[in-house]
Amino acid sequence: MGMKQQMAMRRYGIKHIFNNVNVIKGGQQTNYAILQLAHRLEKGLCIRDPRAGWGFDKANKLVDQILKEKNRKDPDSMALAVGTSVIAAYISAKEESKDPKDVSELQKLKEKVGGAGLEQGSGECGGSLLLHKEDMLQDEKAVEKLFLTRHSVRDFDDTPVDREKLERAVALALRAPSACNRQASQIYVISGEDRVKAGGGNEYHADKYLIITGNMRAFSLSELNDWIVSTSVFCGYLSLALHAEGIGSCVFRKDIIKDSKYNDSVRSMCHIPEDEQIILEMAVGNYKEEFKVPVSFRRKPEEVIHYLP
Repeated sequence: MGMKQQMAMRRYGIKHIFNNVNVIKGGQQTNYAILQLAHRLEKGLCIRDPRAGWGFDKANKLVDQILKEKNRKDPDSMALAVGTSVIAAYISAKEESKDPKDVSELQKLKEKVGGAGLEQGSGECGGSLLLHKEDMLQDEKAVEKLFLTRHSVRDFDDTPVDREKLERAVALALRAPSACNRQASQIYVISGEDRVKAGGGNEYHADKYLIITGNMRAFSLSELNDWIVSTSVFCGYLSLALHAEGIGSCVFRKDIIKDSKYNDSVRSMCHIPEDEQIILEMAVGNYKEEFKVPVSFRRKPEEVIHYLP
């Protein structure tokens, strides 16, 4: 790479970072703050021997954020359900403690919750689950087949993708790990024709293209660019979930630093908010009876695993 190219890339990188910092300076959105705090408490509920007094600082902050969200014009009902459920589960767990510090702090928390008039959320939305090992075991052959038969498809069948199958795949992909369960990814669905209008192509004959974004304001300034990681993990799960539903896909990297006319066109077409960054794009379509894919030979585990001596 020549000196001019290096300087240009440096300018693009600096501009990209400053743009993202300016968005995050607006502050973390309260609904995402609720999910983050709630999940931190949930993690504590799963520890074998939690220390006395753990979590009260987070629980009090969570109550404050719940009240802020409730007072918004368009509150996030899911975040509120999760937040109130986790508070209820946390209080229930703390009631079993005999530690004087826990007893004192718990009483203060109960008074705060009662004074705020918070309704107890459903146990299905937050807290902890008791699982059994035998329920976690999977059919090894079925799992292996799912992974080994997923390919990036570049020649789709000329039939429409079933909407219910697509939504089932998204529901499965939402089980992907995300930073403190914030689930900051959004999906904008456009047709192959729409992609061509936006300045892209559709040589793969895909029925749909999924524009996958990450909400930057789900994160704090100390978590700069974490939305790229969480959204990328979600996309990986989605590619497998689509395959499980019989839908083919191909993931496209996006220009997340350099300006892109196509990204700008899609952003305008889909009315994507400024606090969301386009991270990845995915072509989706039904499988043909026969089609070609790249071999895409993979490395061996011993080439990528490094054990400490």
